[in-house]
Amino acid sequence: MNYKNDFKAFSTNNNANVVSQEGYEESRSLKMGFPPDDITVHLLNKVLRQSSIITSVLANFIATYSGNDVLDDGDLVKLATQLSRALEQKIAAEVPNASLTQKGVTQLTDKTGNSNTLAVTQKLVSDVNDNANNRLAKNQNGADIPDKDTFVKNLGLSEAVELAKNSVSTNDFNSLKTVVDSKASNNDLNKKMDVGAFGLGGAPIELAPGQALASLTGTNGFYARGSVPLPPDNPESKAMKYMNIGSKSWSTQLAFSAYKNIIYIRSAKDDAGNWNLWEYVWTGTTAKPDTNGFLKQSSPIVEIYPDGTFKTNDESKEATVERLSEGVYLITGVLGFNADAAWGGGDGGIEIPLCKNKLPLIWVDYEVMQDGSIKLMTYHREHPDAPAFARNVREGYTDGNLIDIPQGRFISVRVQMPAIPDKLPTV
Repeated sequence: MNYKNDFKAFSTNNNANVVSQEGYEESRSLKMGFPPDDITVHLLNKVLRQSSIITSVLANFIATYSGNDVLDDGDLVKLATQLSRALEQKIAAEVPNASLTQKGVTQLTDKTGNSNTLAVTQKLVSDVNDNANNRLAKNQNGADIPDKDTFVKNLGLSEAVELAKNSVSTNDFNSLKTVVDSKASNNDLNKKMDVGAFGLGGAPIELAPGQALASLTGTNGFYARGSVPLPPDNPESKAMKYMNIGSKSWSTQLAFSAYKNIIYIRSAKDDAGNWNLWEYVWTGTTAKPDTNGFLKQSSPIVEIYPDGTFKTNDESKEATVERLSEGVYLITGVLGFNADAAWGGGDGGIEIPLCKNKLPLIWVDYEVMQDGSIKLMTYHREHPDAPAFARNVREGYTDGNLIDIPQGRFISVRVQMPAIPDKLPTV
């Protein structure tokens, strides 16, 4: 007998106006929901189809096994009763009695015995466990004693244990506070280090909002703060990661930029909360040698080679260079020169190659275009007052002729890049 089912599947035709499964799974609305006043019809049809198909299948199950019509009349109590009846009929019709070789319905028992067809109750299992826990296993050699301190005391061995503890050096260098397996336990040998303790073996320990880094004094570990409010003594106004080492009176802290190769370091002056200033750690990212090997503060730098090939660093990676003609190069994607005094100021940000006698090999001139591009010109440079071997005479060229950058050498140009808005990263 067929029973009525009011719950119908929606949009099931092969040509139904629904988004593809791939498009559905990639839709931002799958997680965020539909934005106000912007509901895509074929995406809505997909949602209705998926929910209605499940509903229709469940309603068919209820109608078949409960022996009643399933109506869309809003009677939730009746529908729940029909579902319960359907499940009972399904189990009664298809689930056999359980055995060692067959899944099925089994009867509970609260008695111990040797039956292979009865299942024990939770209380019986608990009683058996309690009985077993009250006995010590011989092969554990006392490892399963629940309260070892009381056990040792009852045996009269407390004094011997205390002597053993006191035999361990407790100075700053050898204290058991700093061994990996004691979890800063002040000589408590029973404590073990967990994965993630001190920020090791897991994510770093997240600092509380606005927590000062100075509060970490004497607490060794790895920490992070990925959102505002940041620590008031943070070396940068951005998210960072931190390492704190040393006791309270001589702590040292390292601070790492979240997404750049930038490091800061500082140490405590004393145990009264006074700290040295943060110092910038110079690395290959934050310092760069110029064309003559001298180390200077890193900045947006473009290295130009004779044929117009070029190299940029992380800060100047959007810049490009083109060789227009002999001795003429065009740098685009920039806003003129950078005015950093470390490189000589506004028009001093050009480093040219020198000979072995430290004499310049070329003259250089430039023109900053209206869009910020830099047109760079290089000229042959002679030194008539120098000895013959150092005059830099080139066949076919006279002093001041346009000439390419000398082979095997390059020019360093410090440029100003367009501003990119900073965002606060999450650690």
